[in-house]
Amino acid sequence: MKKTRIIFVLIVLVLCIASLTACSRAKQYFVYGTTLEIQTTGVKSKQTVDDIYGYISSLESVLSPTVEGSDIYRINHSKTGVAVACSETTMQIMRIATEVFKASGGAYDPSVYPLVRLWKFSGDLYSDVGDFIVPQDSEIQAALQLVGLDKTFSADYENSTITKLIDGAMLDFGGVAKGYAVEKSLAFANGKTLVNLGGNIGAIEGSFNVGIANPQRKGREFVNSYFAKFRLQDGECVSTSGDYERYYVVQDGEREKIYHHIINPFTGVPSTTSGEDGVVSCSVVTKNGTLGDAVATAVVVLGKENGAKLMRDLGLVGLIIDGDMNAHIVGDFDVELKAATYIVDEEID
Repeated sequence: MKKTRIIFVLIVLVLCIASLTACSRAKQYFVYGTTLEIQTTGVKSKQTVDDIYGYISSLESVLSPTVEGSDIYRINHSKTGVAVACSETTMQIMRIATEVFKASGGAYDPSVYPLVRLWKFSGDLYSDVGDFIVPQDSEIQAALQLVGLDKTFSADYENSTITKLIDGAMLDFGGVAKGYAVEKSLAFANGKTLVNLGGNIGAIEGSFNVGIANPQRKGREFVNSYFAKFRLQDGECVSTSGDYERYYVVQDGEREKIYHHIINPFTGVPSTTSGEDGVVSCSVVTKNGTLGDAVATAVVVLGKENGAKLMRDLGLVGLIIDGDMNAHIVGDFDVELKAATYIVDEEID
């Protein structure tokens, strides 16, 4: 009898361990040219991972400018004046993109794609190895004529169509699609879940400790590679844009010049991120991941002061790291800085 009881206890213990293992799952994938990480718990953890991965990967066939047949591909390859029927997803993103375009005075502009391709930062052209040739001024000026969302595209939300207004104009939601994907994917969770798509992170049915990456490209002197950490609450998303994720290094005599992927739609060249008003990293926390992703990009273009004003005007909170590596907290954002030697400003007024 005693032996039977021991065997029973062992069986129960094994089943409990197996159950705990099955209820916690972490998977990593490669989509949109970046890493997708999914952490989840619950008895349906496998279904959650499969559903989120399936949903996010499916968006590429709708939003990618390089996948033939996608909404964006068809818009970019359409004739001027021809209305292109689009999915509800594309129209939702277009609506928010237009709102941020207007609110930022054009600093966030999804029509900047001709310049993105000219600078070879599009997904099909970018390479972190090999030689890179800086575009000529004449090429930049020509591409600039094709940029400006208000003059290059029009959207008919009632009929779900987008029309190209200028021959050669191109649309790209690369600066907002990942935030949208993360936000919407949270609906597929069946338990406490964290989704991280290339630095766009969303949490659901619980909170998580989240780090903001140290934006220094070289010589990180900190024990932890994170610049700061905070608690991402249930239903929240955080989007971070910076000049350190995708860039080219060009040798100019004895100096190295760095050209990063966030193009200023007003000048046609990578946004200035150096100095006290430059922004090397901006993290925006909101329940609207689509909005946060677009605003984070706009802040890098606008600079610290104007970028912080945009965030405040939209009721958003987050962290801006300027070109001198000083931290600036915007709004009521509870964040712990890891780099004690850095200057921490009070909330920007």
